[in-house]
Amino acid sequence: MKPWQSAAVSLFLLGGLSGCSGGGGGGADANNEGDVIAMDPPAQEEPPAEEPSGIANTPLPFHEDFGDNLFTAFDQADTIYFFSAQYKELMTAQQNADYADPYPALWYPSCCFFDDDNNPDPANITVDNEGRIGIVSDDGNPSLLLSNARVTVGQTRSDLANPTAKSADNTDPKRDSTAGDATLDTGSWGEFDLSQPYRISFCVKAVRGSGGTLEVYVDSNQSSTATGTSIHSNPRILAASTDKLVPGERVEINVPDDTGGDQIGSATSFLQFRVPSAGGVQVILDDLLIEPAGDNGQADLPACNTFTDAAPPDAPAAAPSLTARDAAIAVSWDGLAKANSYDLAYSTSDSSDGATVIDGLDSTSTLIDGLENGTTYYVFLRGVNAAGPGDWSPSASAAPEAPAGCSPTANVNTSIPWDVWDGCLAPNAAGAVVVNGSEPTAFSLSDGDEVYYTANDDGTTTLDTSADAGAKPNADLGGVMTDSSAGYPRYFTWIGRINTPSSDFRGFEVELSFGEDDGRRVKTILRPDSGKVQLEKFTDGSSTAEAAVDMLDGYHIYQVAFTLNGAADITARIYRDGENISGLFSSDTSVSEISGTGRDGGSSSPRLRIGEGSSSAFKADVDWLIWTDDASTAALAPADLVGQLPDGLGELGSYAGADQQSPASTAVLEENFDAATDGDGSASNFFTADYKALSSDAAAPFYNVTSGSSRIAFSGGQLSYNNARFSLGDTAPGTDTADTDTYTRGDLDLSQPYRISFDVVSNDNADDGSGKCQVYVDNNTSSSSKSIHGGDSKIFEKTVLTLADGDRPTGTVTIDSDPNNHVGSATSFIQFRCDSGVETPITIDNLVIEYQ
Repeated sequence: MKPWQSAAVSLFLLGGLSGCSGGGGGGADANNEGDVIAMDPPAQEEPPAEEPSGIANTPLPFHEDFGDNLFTAFDQADTIYFFSAQYKELMTAQQNADYADPYPALWYPSCCFFDDDNNPDPANITVDNEGRIGIVSDDGNPSLLLSNARVTVGQTRSDLANPTAKSADNTDPKRDSTAGDATLDTGSWGEFDLSQPYRISFCVKAVRGSGGTLEVYVDSNQSSTATGTSIHSNPRILAASTDKLVPGERVEINVPDDTGGDQIGSATSFLQFRVPSAGGVQVILDDLLIEPAGDNGQADLPACNTFTDAAPPDAPAAAPSLTARDAAIAVSWDGLAKANSYDLAYSTSDSSDGATVIDGLDSTSTLIDGLENGTTYYVFLRGVNAAGPGDWSPSASAAPEAPAGCSPTANVNTSIPWDVWDGCLAPNAAGAVVVNGSEPTAFSLSDGDEVYYTANDDGTTTLDTSADAGAKPNADLGGVMTDSSAGYPRYFTWIGRINTPSSDFRGFEVELSFGEDDGRRVKTILRPDSGKVQLEKFTDGSSTAEAAVDMLDGYHIYQVAFTLNGAADITARIYRDGENISGLFSSDTSVSEISGTGRDGGSSSPRLRIGEGSSSAFKADVDWLIWTDDASTAALAPADLVGQLPDGLGELGSYAGADQQSPASTAVLEENFDAATDGDGSASNFFTADYKALSSDAAAPFYNVTSGSSRIAFSGGQLSYNNARFSLGDTAPGTDTADTDTYTRGDLDLSQPYRISFDVVSNDNADDGSGKCQVYVDNNTSSSSKSIHGGDSKIFEKTVLTLADGDRPTGTVTIDSDPNNHVGSATSFIQFRCDSGVETPITIDNLVIEYQ
């Protein structure tokens, strides 16, 4: 390669790059290697032999891609994250507990980032709207923009960083002070060892404007090369005219240069990049590489190219995938390469014009609820990025329908952040899985493999490859835990209720890839064919840990908790039906956990894989499977998790708390309104003790009319009423309640948080908006304040045409008591009412009062 020659430093400092020999000076060759910018710094004294203590080294070679595969929005938030310790933290801060730095980021913005650069405050950050500094999108690839701005990389805040001549209370030591200041001892601070010959190179993506310079300094955080600004007589190793920079090509700086110049750097150095204000020039850089002079890492980097302004995402070629749910549609789709977020539109007509838009979705699945069962809806998808929204996809259509068997979990109601597959749907069905509390998603399966998974009507899913042993229908879900960049320790816990019914086949596999570079993973295999639970090749990468257990006697709940202490250093605790069986995997049965390396060859990003991946036939029934990477949960035994599993999973065994028992034990009241088959058999005598009596008085009826008896009727096991009210469990129905009462008097224990639900099966009222229906606690009047609870006694009120969940005229009504303002006691009663504005009867069924 021909170097860019510069006979004297003065030529460089004037901002000129001399002409390049060999076509396309400053560019990359076939190996993506840059030309050399040579410079001959003036003679200077050698730096002292002793360097400041307490500084760690960021190892070379150092490559910065400015957030490839991390930044997507290319907005102010991305820039703020890049210039933070959350993106990359100084090694010194990680290794030295005594290191004091309010902003220990590897990349430090020494100009134009904080509200006041003289007094940097991480709580007050401004990213200049005129494009002076920040992360920008190269059509989806992040790059660094500088314009009238400067940043340092690897600069620590050492004891040497004292204020300069500026006032001490108006100075940022990482901006206005370097080791050459007259008031300081000679020395340097920084995390790069530049004491030996080194090379700096980077791609120039774009130059906007003319007449500017791009500058690089060593051991100087200032904007001048004047004496005293650095330990080096001239700390600036590049002053390139931006008119000479070629977008799409790589610049290379060698220190010392080929002419035998001095070494500019020390064992504790840092760099500064600067584009001065002259000309208002913007320079966009990418793929910075700092390496020892003997290395040649440029050829391993992506080829340089020119900056391309972001364009809106292309319209998705395929329509989103839809799954009908009860009054809802679960929607999922493939991610778009250029999309930062997604918009959905849905309508009852096959057109996006005038459709309801759900915008700003940051995942690839969601749930559209509040829909009408039996109505066909058309759903459209588009991607959005910093350049705006793209065009809409083709439509997909589905009609919500009432569930048959069970309805998949939609919300996780625990403090533990469980992700859930509850078995209601096959694992790859849209909405089968809920993550992040309420986001529906699904496992992915290869085409054709879904035939091996069958969702049953009882809320379980069956895996069966008994007819095709070589099928290997693995179902995969990514992003299940933090990756290795988060450091150690890392944690993962999964719990599942699984039945392995046949000794002729294997049962089920759950494999976790931890997101290590070598694909470190652990596969748990349920083996009813051999009567063992196995951690395949767990012990040392080749030896399998296994425990003998009876696996043919129905469902069992397995809990496996991993702690990844470091690369290939894993501890595991295994429980079965609430008991720690880790000792069965060891020669020492008294141990509560086992250790191993796991095995390599899995995914290099975190992934959960379920199903089976061998050449043997498998058969299993899965009731539910949950998982989390929460650190505190990994330390919990089953006894600690009682009551901490999400509602609605299915049988929880020893994990069930008081609020997770079967409906029979948590139900306060279940009523089907079937007077013809229950009680005295008379449809007209629902309000009699023969049908249902108070628990405290067998002769007193549980149900009582409080107004409008002629407008309450029963037919076919359903209750209809309008302009009427009736009570449930009132022990003194002939006496009005009053706010002067000092005690409650009912037959229902509502002392715990409770839920009241019932189905509105018909509702033909006119849409005049006047009629309302209410539910009261401890109030048998029509005045909401005439109760011991005052106005809070009315716990529900809606207009008649918005009664059901989702503000629909028919469907399920759900009323949850407010845990922060609980209304009810151990001796409470309920009253149902529809006021005089409800002119046509509503018909209800399936009334349930239960504890939450």
